[in-house]
Amino acid sequence: SPARARTNSPIVDIRSFCPAPSEFRSSSTGPREIGENQCVFHDPTTFANGFPHDTFRALRADDPVSHHDHPTWPRGYWVVARHADVQRVSRDSTTFSNAPNPFLDAEMPEEGEAAMAELLISQDPPTHTKLRKIINKGFTPRRVAQLEDRVRDRVDRIVDALDGRNECDLVTDIALWLPQQVIADLVGVPEDEREQVFRWTEL
Repeated sequence: SPARARTNSPIVDIRSFCPAPSEFRSSSTGPREIGENQCVFHDPTTFANGFPHDTFRALRADDPVSHHDHPTWPRGYWVVARHADVQRVSRDSTTFSNAPNPFLDAEMPEEGEAAMAELLISQDPPTHTKLRKIINKGFTPRRVAQLEDRVRDRVDRIVDALDGRNECDLVTDIALWLPQQVIADLVGVPEDEREQVFRWTEL
């Protein structure tokens, strides 16, 4: 998990904020080699052949909090590899921040993009908490149960659309469309306008 500490200094060693049981030992200042693999976590090709489990296993054992250079972020970024420490970072909004956004992109400037700063995932408490309370009202157990038949119907329609094909891409042909269609159902987007709305979400 990449992490940003709230600070004005060039680089903050976030290991000082993550106490035992992790016992951080790393002092790396850039992408390091673990075994035969070089870790460049902002490069999508690192994950092109699946999740690098061996790399993260080595990180958890030998370098649980490591600092890495980034082509457009002068301060670089930290990779937090152990579950307990990821929880610590995720729950401590006083020390760590989602702003300007939590996305790790090789071409994105460190200050992020204005539109992304407005996303819910980019917000910190108390703003994030207030927005979550509003959204959660639409996802109570009773409300979700009421959606079951509609979701099943939507899944059937997505799968039926693949009839006659010899192959499909699970992500682009199925997984991509289900959440978009369900959200469109929830907010009432007309069927004939959904294609345009979905294109807007990709801008």
